[in-house]
Amino acid sequence: SSSPSPFFCGDVTDNKKMLNLYKRVLYSKDPTLAFVGITNNNLSPFIVFEYQAHFLAKFVCGEMKIPTQEEMLKQVENDGDSLFLQTPAYCNSLAKMSGKENYWWALFTRRMRWMLGCMWVRERGMFC
Repeated sequence: SSSPSPFFCGDVTDNKKMLNLYKRVLYSKDPTLAFVGITNNNLSPFIVFEYQAHFLAKFVCGEMKIPTQEEMLKQVENDGDSLFLQTPAYCNSLAKMSGKENYWWALFTRRMRWMLGCMWVRERGMFC
């Protein structure tokens, strides 16, 4: 079958999902090709995108080593397609590799700041 894009080989996508993405970010056959925002999770996708971006930035800056191509392909196969209930574990693995805070702490602290900010605004009668 023909490739869905003139720029990608058939082993990057099958028109339904991205293929061969290590940590759902780096194309394992050529890690200079990367994607941020490719995910199928149901929990706070913007935090997932942030973790992916931080992971990619650490790699691009040379501050993080990645496994060999063979090891990355094995990991991709083991990870499966869905993040349905694995979003926290996935984000924590990105955090561990790139030196960032863990997922639940980030989610809790951001929600808490937002909630406290809303309470402050409401207390001052600033909501309609």
